[in-house]
Amino acid sequence: MKSILLVFMRSTYIMPAFALAFLFLFTHCQQKSQIPEIVDGIALPEKVDFNFHIKPILSDRCFACHGPDNNARKAGLRLDTEEGAFGELPESKGRYAIVKGNLGKSRLFYHINATNPEEMMPPPESNLKLNEYEKALIGKWIEQGAEWKKHWSFIPPQKPEVPKVSNTSFIKNEIDNFILQKLEKEGLKPSPLVSKEKLIRRASFDLIGLPPTVEEIDDFLQDNSPNAYEKVLDRLLASPHFGERMAADWLDVARYADTHGYQDDMPRDMWPWRDWVIQAFNKNLSYKDFVTWQLAGDLLPNATDEHILATGFLRNHAQSQEGGIIDEEYRVEYVADKVNTLGRAFLGLTVECSRCHDHKYDPIEQKEFYQLYAFFNSTPETGWIPYKGTPGPTLEIMSNNVKEQLKAAQQAIREQAQKLAERKKQAESDFKTWEKNFIANPNLFLAKDLQKDLLIYLPFEDTLQDKFFDEREKKFKSITITPNKADKTIKGTVYGKKTLQLVEGKIGKAFQFDGDNLVALGKLSGDFERSDEFSLMAYVKLTQKKKDVPIIAKIEEFNDGQRGYELAVTEDTLYVRINHLYPYNCLVVKAKSPILMNEWVHVGMSYDGSSRAEGIELFINGKKIDKNIEINHLYRTIKTYNRDENARNWDLQVGKRNFEGLNNKIIAIDEVKIYGRKLSDLEYEFLTHANPKANVGNLNSFDYYLNNYDKIYIGQKETLKKARQVEEQIRHPLIEVMVMKDLEKPRTTFILNRGQYDAPQKDKQVSPATPENVLPLSNYPKNRLGLAQWLFDDKNPLTARVYANRLWLMMFGRGLVNTVEDFGNQGALPSHPELLDWLAIKLKETNWDIKKMLKLMAMSATYQQSSQIDPKIQEKDSENILLAHAPNQRLTGEMMRDNVLAMSGLLVRKIGGKSVKPYQPEGIFEITTSGRGVVAYEQGHGEDLYRRSLYTFWKRTVPPPAMITFDGSERNICVVKRQSTNTPLQSLVLLNDPQIIEAARVFAEKIIQKEKDTHKRLIYAFRSATSRMPTDKEIEVLKSLYDKELANFKRYPQNAKALISVGEYRVNTNLNSAELAAMSIVASTIFNMSEAVVKG
Repeated sequence: MKSILLVFMRSTYIMPAFALAFLFLFTHCQQKSQIPEIVDGIALPEKVDFNFHIKPILSDRCFACHGPDNNARKAGLRLDTEEGAFGELPESKGRYAIVKGNLGKSRLFYHINATNPEEMMPPPESNLKLNEYEKALIGKWIEQGAEWKKHWSFIPPQKPEVPKVSNTSFIKNEIDNFILQKLEKEGLKPSPLVSKEKLIRRASFDLIGLPPTVEEIDDFLQDNSPNAYEKVLDRLLASPHFGERMAADWLDVARYADTHGYQDDMPRDMWPWRDWVIQAFNKNLSYKDFVTWQLAGDLLPNATDEHILATGFLRNHAQSQEGGIIDEEYRVEYVADKVNTLGRAFLGLTVECSRCHDHKYDPIEQKEFYQLYAFFNSTPETGWIPYKGTPGPTLEIMSNNVKEQLKAAQQAIREQAQKLAERKKQAESDFKTWEKNFIANPNLFLAKDLQKDLLIYLPFEDTLQDKFFDEREKKFKSITITPNKADKTIKGTVYGKKTLQLVEGKIGKAFQFDGDNLVALGKLSGDFERSDEFSLMAYVKLTQKKKDVPIIAKIEEFNDGQRGYELAVTEDTLYVRINHLYPYNCLVVKAKSPILMNEWVHVGMSYDGSSRAEGIELFINGKKIDKNIEINHLYRTIKTYNRDENARNWDLQVGKRNFEGLNNKIIAIDEVKIYGRKLSDLEYEFLTHANPKANVGNLNSFDYYLNNYDKIYIGQKETLKKARQVEEQIRHPLIEVMVMKDLEKPRTTFILNRGQYDAPQKDKQVSPATPENVLPLSNYPKNRLGLAQWLFDDKNPLTARVYANRLWLMMFGRGLVNTVEDFGNQGALPSHPELLDWLAIKLKETNWDIKKMLKLMAMSATYQQSSQIDPKIQEKDSENILLAHAPNQRLTGEMMRDNVLAMSGLLVRKIGGKSVKPYQPEGIFEITTSGRGVVAYEQGHGEDLYRRSLYTFWKRTVPPPAMITFDGSERNICVVKRQSTNTPLQSLVLLNDPQIIEAARVFAEKIIQKEKDTHKRLIYAFRSATSRMPTDKEIEVLKSLYDKELANFKRYPQNAKALISVGEYRVNTNLNSAELAAMSIVASTIFNMSEAVVKG
């Protein structure tokens, strides 16, 4: 690509007439400008503004090669910065791209007018070019001094003066001054005010997403007070349905769904977060708090459950459960998604474009993307999540009553633990008396006591068959080994593919496990809860250092979150895991001392039922050893899901974990013992066949005494266990919601080369920071709370503008900045920049009050205009950018369905709760699933069929088809503005969706029962659907349709029965079937009228 640095060549190529006019300027720069005032029939502005006239041209045609991206930049020239645009050309000393006031010396102007392919800019191969008007604009701008400005949206808004206008009778508030000023400038007039019927319809859909009832319309029509409309707005803003309407848009922003996404797309519980959003809007939480809580509620001082629940916003992204994925790859994607959402939702910037390189159009460096990334990089979440359970960090959802019960249970645990500690002190005198007898013969005591609570004892002395895998049939075989010596009703079963060898053990024989065989002891063996004490032990001989070699395990599959417990070795290190959901809700401890290789070593653990890692003790050769606590966060059950004795998974197993193969001869195991209590140090010493009598003075026999002989202590310990069980029973049914939390030690963040998870540039470490060209982070904390505070810094130029613009989009159907998601160089310019800034400042002045801002917009005459289109105005302003009339917006997909449910009386107006599954075409889930997760769509019944669409179950890979047909978001990424389409499928949904057909029938029942004659019935139906009185002609058409259908259904009663039988809602059998069916057809027809599917 040639740069604009090429020296002017004296060639004989032909230039267009307009370009020739400028050649004179190259040598006669002091003469009057030759740039015409009108080019291609369009007048040049009197004063050319860089942001509104020049920057869009440079951004669109020049920045790809001469913009922010260092890697893509040609000839070293930057046109996106003032220094680059006016500085000396790097490859042509003494020359400049732009010289203020001097076209002849401005190489930029020369090259955009060149026709020689070797010199013209943009070059021909780019397929970009400037038209004559754009060239003239740049020329006039240079002539006028080439005033440079920071990008408009990066300049903090200043409150402009409210403009004066001629038509003051139109004005209802300041918004109208800004709108009318532009209309008058363009020689246009605003439209008259809309009828009261249409106005209440418009406001009702905009503010609560539901139609006004006929009764509400009549009340408004009869209220002639000056503030009648204001009272309607106040009623709507105070409605509990306001929160639902606002939440419908926010769920798109938050990429909310009821499933995790990706291939398996299994269900999740995030609906409590949705409930919080509804409640936040209803109680008019300020936008500042609304955003701050969602970004950093957990970091607020004295954070409440509500604050923490709000952070579910950041966890709403898709998550993968597919086996075999690389954990870090997907974790990086989740963090990047949070950054992208931050940019789109709150800054109106496409920050994702700077993940792999510097942004090609906006002043956002790749380094700055990863500085934002660093704010979110320390959440203890994983890239792969299990099929079962809620991946952490999580918050348990409970009512105030349950919360009080849980507090009381936890207090009872503390009190019982305190009593136990006190008894321990009191028991010393009794212990000294007992100790005299014990010292005389400790072996007698220990041998007897070590039979108590011995649940499993496998000495492995059987002679086994050589093979139990049929090579021909390729099937598992199994054999039963010697019954468990502790409980002969429990039999160990050996499973495997290869030879299981008996080898010389520590005592007699032992099993050599090779990763393809195991001993299973049944589901109910060792079925411990986290409140239970237990001890696991065995002799082991390690011959190789391998990761995660199970010794004793009762634990679920990796894919299911590994609920349960295990004693295992990794490399040469003993470790214990006790899991509810690994690695979020579990205990993990590892020994500080290694296990010797190639010799028999006794290993064991004991656990005290406290749900604390401190309650786990590790033993090697009878000696308690120091441990490292890796995870100490267990507060839910550890009992495995599958209680079916016929299913093989999740047995208590020796030598393997859930049939996971390692395929190496790794470990020999002997003398497996499992106790249903916590063994003392002294008992572990005895089990290794040492001589306790010789060492009794050096051992803590006091704990042994307390747990075996002090009846008061043993009784109080049992009471403590029961208190812990009560706490578990309270927690067991609680659902958990994903929320945010930071690691105690933050992760180090590096710039990732080309955005790749496995390509960190170790020499480019970054810390949390914000884009310099927006606003430096300054003195705010370098965490998510600091980031939220930065967003609402008074000098932040974007936050208030972006949200004010989205509120405007909600009320007027188009943002003042049409590219709602992009306020950068590639985004649209604001149609009314002064109004946007005025609204942004107003939003701040109201303390970020959302309801006040919506009321302000709804009270404006601009909002209250008629939506009738004047052909002359449409010709001049086809997109209604100037707002000479109100937009006639189509209802959203949610509003379409809710509208007919509300009119019919079917709508269940209950606020909040779990997602529901209304009618949906059969087979959609089945043909799109991977075979896991929500495989089949299990349709709901009763009230579930008639809840607001906000509560419809949202599966990412198969969103509700009716919602998607009407442009609903798939919820895979943050969406701040839905696309708008018109397709035949939309008409088919309104005609044939069982939900609509059923609603039409129930609406018909309502009409028939409300009015006695057909004329009044038709008027009521029409008014309900359109919010206005029908004309005589419209009634005539509907009456004709009704009479025709009535005759048809009387002739074919089976058709009537088929029609009114659609749906589960009970048919009123007291009504005439033919009349009901005929009125249902009329209702369906009215539902499909254009007036019935728009706001008005």
